[in-house]
Amino acid sequence: MPKHVPNDSEDVELDIQRRLAAIVGPLPPGESAPGEFASHTPEGPYDRATLAALRRLELEFASADVACEEKHIVPVEDVVQAEKERAFREANADLLGRVQGAGG
Repeated sequence: MPKHVPNDSEDVELDIQRRLAAIVGPLPPGESAPGEFASHTPEGPYDRATLAALRRLELEFASADVACEEKHIVPVEDVVQAEKERAFREANADLLGRVQGAGG
């Protein structure tokens, strides 16, 4: 687990971007959107070991994010989705019956 746990995934993304810019230099103007670093080729020398450590940290954060989502969000989504689908079917039973009857 990371030593510093940011408040949310946007904090993580901004922190990773700041750290990356400190290692390889800032992106050219207009290329500051998330994900742009993946295709950015640094100009000049940079500390490859520090960059590798940042990559490991990013993977650590990503793993923690996925685990948190699976533990806290997915179960709630499953319940809410089932409830919404049930309510939709009940509210639209006549229409669904006509559509199902027309197809078969």
